[in-house]
Amino acid sequence: MEFASKLVLLCTVVPFGKGCELFSSFCGFSVSTHLARTLTFTIGTRLFEVEMQRAKTLWEQRATNPELFEPVPAKLRTIERHERVYVITDNSKIGVQEGKRGRNAPKVKTLRKILQHERLKRTRNAKRTKPGPEPTEPVESVKNDGLDDDSWRDIRGLLIFREADLAQSSPRRREILERRVIGHVGTKEEWLQLVHMAFYEEGVYTAREVVVVADGGNGIWELIAELLPSTSSRRVVEILDWYHAASHLWAVGRALKGCKTPAQKQQCIPWVTTLLDNLAAGQVANVLQRLRKLKNLRGDSADTVRKCIKYFDSHRARMRYTWYRKNKMLIGSGAMESIHAWVFQPRCRLPGMRWSKAGANAILRLRCSWASGRWDEDFASAAVAAKETPRQIKAAA
Repeated sequence: MEFASKLVLLCTVVPFGKGCELFSSFCGFSVSTHLARTLTFTIGTRLFEVEMQRAKTLWEQRATNPELFEPVPAKLRTIERHERVYVITDNSKIGVQEGKRGRNAPKVKTLRKILQHERLKRTRNAKRTKPGPEPTEPVESVKNDGLDDDSWRDIRGLLIFREADLAQSSPRRREILERRVIGHVGTKEEWLQLVHMAFYEEGVYTAREVVVVADGGNGIWELIAELLPSTSSRRVVEILDWYHAASHLWAVGRALKGCKTPAQKQQCIPWVTTLLDNLAAGQVANVLQRLRKLKNLRGDSADTVRKCIKYFDSHRARMRYTWYRKNKMLIGSGAMESIHAWVFQPRCRLPGMRWSKAGANAILRLRCSWASGRWDEDFASAAVAAKETPRQIKAAA
């Protein structure tokens, strides 16, 4: 199994062709790309299926045995609890295309153009043959052919680590030594179950303090409110990512002052910096007051200011940055952005890559295992999960 583990690991880190080249140079014999791809997807799919089944089982136990996840105070006093746990979540995109792919597969853009041309043709004929506006015959939807225009799907990402896992690598920088990473492409229900499983396995439910850092997506905070409410024995601190909040003020500054010429930049930068200083000092009310006093706004500028005011109003309780810094809490989701940048995107979003949902989840599961430092145990469990060892694993071994 040692050779199989090395091959799958290489094909998890780099594309299949390059992984086979590296495997040949390291091990002294070559394997086919087909074998590497089949073996990688077999192990990844098995890990994903086992994880989803475990998540589903724990989700069902949430209703039948709630004390398993929210122990009573008497039991909490007898177990080891983490002092502070960080939960950071964010999304990125991946190209997904179900159905036939490859050289002989129909081109999505071509089929869309054919359907659009057919729709225009029927509309034109209806106008010529019938007096007055008449409803045209319905044309088969692009989505019904599996050609959904929404070919980019969300990779939902979750990062969990403890305060004790942070090490000071420089005067202004801390490094995460141990982490739990989860990435998924699928429905909200599946994601809810996976997050619930991760919270249980990483001791988030029993922690004394949980710090949640995320952007302004409503779905994220709704999920936290459902799974992780504050209790008498657990404090949950919600923090709006500082850089997302600052980006809204910069958008307002660019819309009002401009940013193309040096003169515009000289006006924009001091104006935004003043608001950022107020925001960093926890003076959200002052920032909102200044934004509401802006007058003579038109068009896009008015829309940008309106969106910023609505955004800050919705998340005012999550923007107490002075208090967060005083308590030495992280206020940015840069660690999660980094996970997307070096765990998910380098393998799943290379030029021209399109994945099926099953293939994406298989490779994401392997990448998460590698990033979380659990490769050996996860591969061993996947290799013995089935009673009969697949021929691909035997051949690689």
